[in-house]
Amino acid sequence: MSLVDKLDTNLIDGDNNELFNQYRSHLIVAAGVVVLFIILFGYWVIRSHSQETAARLEFALAKTPEERMNVVLKYIGTRQAAPDMLLVADEYFRDGKLEPAEKLYTGFLSTYKGHPLYNGGLLGLAFTQEAKGKNDEAFKLFKDIGAANPPDTYTGLALLEVARVYKTKGELDKAREALGDCMNKCAPGSYLKDLARERLKEITPAAAPKTPVVAPAPTPGSTNAAPLAPSTNAAPAPAATNAAAPAKVPVVPATPPTNASVTPPPAPAATNAAAPTTAVPAGT
Repeated sequence: MSLVDKLDTNLIDGDNNELFNQYRSHLIVAAGVVVLFIILFGYWVIRSHSQETAARLEFALAKTPEERMNVVLKYIGTRQAAPDMLLVADEYFRDGKLEPAEKLYTGFLSTYKGHPLYNGGLLGLAFTQEAKGKNDEAFKLFKDIGAANPPDTYTGLALLEVARVYKTKGELDKAREALGDCMNKCAPGSYLKDLARERLKEITPAAAPKTPVVAPAPTPGSTNAAPLAPSTNAAPAPAATNAAAPAKVPVVPATPPTNASVTPPPAPAATNAAAPTTAVPAGT
């Protein structure tokens, strides 16, 4: 190695040592932050897991809806508390306790935005509002859930409710449209698709059956052509006249026996028309 190369190497090593000494404190601080972050993240994972385990256990041991609600409120914000919160709200709704049910649904929606069960909370809130007589607010929620994208199971359920409300109002065209949307958005093989199809049949009028056209039977001995209907302007039959037919005059033999008396023929019956004159030969 030449002298110049040695000098360059020494200079580079010196610069590196000086650079390391200058930023050594910063590097030590950064490494400490990384280690601390790993420790805190591990603690958070362990604590969250322990909290979820405790919440699951306490929720299972609770015997009344009130006890289960206290467990939910104790662990609210954790992942385990989200479905438990909806379960308690549904239980209150079935028992007719609409006020606590509405509070739990509202609390779930404000705490767990973007949760996979979010539309489920909206649907429960809509049913609760409808039960309280807030029909307009409930119907708006049903429509909002039905228009959710991407759709899910709650979307199909909401569209069924939209169709039900339209049917109650007598707006059958809109009800059929909502049921069609339900069939299009539900997954293949979903029971909601079959249910929508059945409800669609109930409100779709059946097509009127077509009356078959029966050709008149041909008269025996006639051709294949259809018989002509009698015309009203046709001349009456020969026998249908106002004058009675003339009575038949009996014919007297031309040469009766000598001693036989000749009985004249009876006079013809009177008719409206003059009877034809028939010459009767005189007896000899």
